[in-house]
Amino acid sequence: ADPTTREPLNYRRQGSEEELVVEANESSLEGAVNAILQGALAKNQAAWNTMTPAQQAQIASKIAQKKEKLVSLLMQQETKTVTGTDMNAILAQTMSE
Repeated sequence: ADPTTREPLNYRRQGSEEELVVEANESSLEGAVNAILQGALAKNQAAWNTMTPAQQAQIASKIAQKKEKLVSLLMQQETKTVTGTDMNAILAQTMSE
């Protein structure tokens, strides 16, 4: 189950042992991205707390923009299967602007 929403996830191994295939709709995909971002924030909480509110607001705005772009790019995939290589390209495209 998804650790955030507790919704069951259908997945199967494909290719090498490092590759995992997860079927997700936009809502569960956004939930997974949010969970990853929350984990990253938790790891960097000390640095976050040293920032001014203005700095925090600027970073939060940028993260929100990138998150929306990432979810959009993932949902636009024609094959609906995203490999590790695809993900690297999507992340690079997400961060390019």
